[in-house]
Amino acid sequence: TMPARVHLEDASGRPVLPSGFPAWRDHFVIGGQADLPLSPGVCTYEVERGPEYSAAQGEFSVPTAGGQSVAVTLKRLVNLAAVTVTGKVRKNNEDNLWAATVGDPAAGAGDREVSGGGAYPGFLLAVADGMGGAKAGEVASRLAVETLADELSQRTRAAGFEPRDVAPLGEAAIHAANDRILRDGTENASREGMGTTLTVAWVLGPQVHLFQVG
Repeated sequence: TMPARVHLEDASGRPVLPSGFPAWRDHFVIGGQADLPLSPGVCTYEVERGPEYSAAQGEFSVPTAGGQSVAVTLKRLVNLAAVTVTGKVRKNNEDNLWAATVGDPAAGAGDREVSGGGAYPGFLLAVADGMGGAKAGEVASRLAVETLADELSQRTRAAGFEPRDVAPLGEAAIHAANDRILRDGTENASREGMGTTLTVAWVLGPQVHLFQVG
């Protein structure tokens, strides 16, 4: 259902530009699904939708009678660098972030450069701003992103997970992070009352699911 650019060539390598579609020298645009009036023969194709999606290539044969159906899936790409810094007021950095494919065993809280995609189980982006003026804001923010990532990893691996479960699953993971922070603050006097905000973007397939606390 998303617009995409299509580079289509016939067996001799000449661009094929079907009538009825916006076209340039070597490609045309479709709105996600289209019936193309093509002559019989072998065609090669490349479908792309800008740098945020992978391109797909292949070939297919157009029969002399009847039609040919070709399904193409473009994967969403994520390329980023994430950094938090100490502000001008406080002496320590109370922020933490998470940027990784869900379930990546090499991931951890903190600054990083990373690439990934939206294929299941998705790509997780989260930033937590520890409460300034309270105790251990840097601990609360770290616990928030670590627990969130761990909960999503476990829950997406569970049998029966469906895309429609994204919202309740994300909310449950955030509640688990909140419970962990409360429990840690209760058990450690030096962390009593600690807290943090939490902003989450979960890239899953063609969609980005957003969650916000604070």
